Amino acid sequence: MACGVPCVTTDVGDSAWIVDVQGRSCRARDPAALQPPYASLIDTGEEGRRRLGSRDALASAEFSLSERAAAYEALYAEVLQCSYWSLLADRCWSVMLTCLATQRGRRRPKNTTC
Repeated sequence: MACGVPCVTTDVGDSAWIVDVQGRSCRARDPAALQPPYASLIDTGEEGRRRLGSRDALASAEFSLSERAAAYEALYAEVLQCSYWSLLADRCWSVMLTCLATQRGRRRPKNTTC
């Protein structure tokens, strides 16, 4: 993705979520399931693959090491703002879980601080 090449992945872990609309994914442990995504990329043509690849390069910036490090730093800073006792409270656990969900690309609701 970082090189601007559309990807075909198996749906294992977050692979399908990461390639999203920029690539293609298929069932895991099913070699025959690889054929349709590859055929789709071939049928898209050179220009279509180039467009998908350019979206891949933009999307890969979201998964760069510096971007991930900054996201975890923000998560830890928010957790450290909670006192020891409030960290044990459900609300702060909720903040931690919400922040972790945010790391996976989900939107964090407003007002989720301790």
